[in-house]
Amino acid sequence: MLTETLKKSPTDSTNQRIKRPMNAFMVWSQMRRQEISSTGGKFHNSDISKMLGAEWRQMAEEEKLPYVQKARDLREEHFKEHPDYVYRPRRRKRIQKIVTENRLPSEEQQIESVNRFFPHFLMSQLIYQNLISQMQNQNAQNVPPQESHSPTDTLKH
Repeated sequence: MLTETLKKSPTDSTNQRIKRPMNAFMVWSQMRRQEISSTGGKFHNSDISKMLGAEWRQMAEEEKLPYVQKARDLREEHFKEHPDYVYRPRRRKRIQKIVTENRLPSEEQQIESVNRFFPHFLMSQLIYQNLISQMQNQNAQNVPPQESHSPTDTLKH
């Protein structure tokens, strides 16, 4: 009877699997995902992931430093708790993605998400466009009028 209670069920073996420590992006995105979810917007998880990826790539390295340090601390703690741990990726079966109308955000939701989550990106785009416009105007003002140089002009002089 005692041996029966000690047997592990199939679900117990999956609970025994040691997870990898989070990297800096995962530490940041976990916190940021909660912020996004708490705003009450109805975004599909995959759309939030895309927004997070774009936002992370736009962040300066200095902004990422606290999350890099936190990930380093988590890695050290993980190593202390599991010194023999070796990452062994598991192959997953490929599942075809089924895109449905309900899953796709409306154009209004896309605009709202861009305005809410990428203000620094939008601002940098406006600054960049303004800078290009100024440079084009300056170049147009500094270019002297072109004289035509045809082969007959050189013979006249």
